[in-house]
Amino acid sequence: FVPTTGIKEADITISIILLVLGIVIGIAACCLKESIELVLGSLEATVECLKDMPFLLIKPLISVIIRVSYMSVAFVGFAWVASVGDVATWDVSSLVPKGLARTFTYEDD
Repeated sequence: FVPTTGIKEADITISIILLVLGIVIGIAACCLKESIELVLGSLEATVECLKDMPFLLIKPLISVIIRVSYMSVAFVGFAWVASVGDVATWDVSSLVPKGLARTFTYEDD
């Protein structure tokens, strides 16, 4: 079963467009042969490096875990510092509803 649009002229037009596209891709592949070989050589060297040092595969995961841990501790520290002061309402003007603007006051013990 070959899919068709049911219109012979449309089928021929689509076939010609796809044939020209295939020829253009083939010519581009021939013209870019050296670049493609360079990319394949780089990928081969990368695979060999990963085979020699498999730790490089899990290094990004370890880095993310360390950064998330650091950010969690930093957030907890910031929350602790922010909670040390007394929260008081601050009357800015009649345009801001009361209770939306707050100040923190800190006293040395």
